[in-house]
Amino acid sequence: MSIDHERRNEQAKSNASSIEHEIESLRQNHTGQPHEFWVHAKEISGMFKTLKPLLQEDREMLWAKFSFTCEAVKKELESRRDQSKQKRDLIESKIQEARYQAQGAGTFSELSEAKSMLNEALQWMKDGWGGFNITTQVFQEMVLLNEGKLLREDRDQCWEKWKEANDAIKHKRQELCNLNYEHFHSKAYDALDSAHYNPREAKSMVMEIQQEMKGKQMTKPQFQEIHDVLNNAWQEANSRLKEAYQERQQKHQEWLERMQGHIERWSELIEKNEDVIAGIERDVDRCEEMEAEARTEEFADTVRGWIEEKYRKIEDIRGTNRELEEKVRSVESKIRS
Repeated sequence: MSIDHERRNEQAKSNASSIEHEIESLRQNHTGQPHEFWVHAKEISGMFKTLKPLLQEDREMLWAKFSFTCEAVKKELESRRDQSKQKRDLIESKIQEARYQAQGAGTFSELSEAKSMLNEALQWMKDGWGGFNITTQVFQEMVLLNEGKLLREDRDQCWEKWKEANDAIKHKRQELCNLNYEHFHSKAYDALDSAHYNPREAKSMVMEIQQEMKGKQMTKPQFQEIHDVLNNAWQEANSRLKEAYQERQQKHQEWLERMQGHIERWSELIEKNEDVIAGIERDVDRCEEMEAEARTEEFADTVRGWIEEKYRKIEDIRGTNRELEEKVRSVESKIRS
């Protein structure tokens, strides 16, 4: 045998050893990494073309081993996709059930059931079959045959549908809160209107509304607004009853003194409110300096929000003063008449 022939055989064996090493690495090192597996497989496929020489028997043996490895992984991936699809179908079914429950909910109790279903679906999205309580034969077979792991794309799809259903629940919750708000808003203003001409009836209405509101759900601002209206109705009713009692018990002079007292009190409150406005305006000046010196646009936006809030407070106080001034003018007019 010639030296060249021996060298060729040695190179062929070396090439076969290199390919076999890569096939073994392919088989062992890419568990759960399909993309990396197929990239590596493509590289090995190229080695069969580029590494020369390669004995025919080695080529056939190595190609068979390589093909078997690829086919085995392909079947495993297909099996994982099927397993993931089975679990995804169950999860999406539970999410859809929660969404239908939310869309048809007429009470917060029914909406709470929808949220519980959605939380259950979230637990199902974890690896394994924990949380599932389906007892059908098909499900029992699924549990035995696979680990209950979602592929990334199936998990992402489930998560998107979960977020959509969760948004639907939030929307329905706001819708139910708004229905409660509209109901009690109307009743509260009825009580406030009654406080002007039937204060005793108005106070009775306020107590009935407060009792009815127990256990009802609304947003915090909605609750606060209703509370403020009811408080105004109660205070107005008390004020009307007090005024009526005093008017019946006191002589004209006592009434006149009371009216003068009102004017003084309102005038003092107007002055105090003007002082408050002046203080807030000084705060606005400081905030405007902070805005001008802000290092970030985000902080500048925050400061502008403070400024807007302070201007709203000023307008509210000025509105109160206009009401007080109108009261003063009204009472002064009565005294002169």
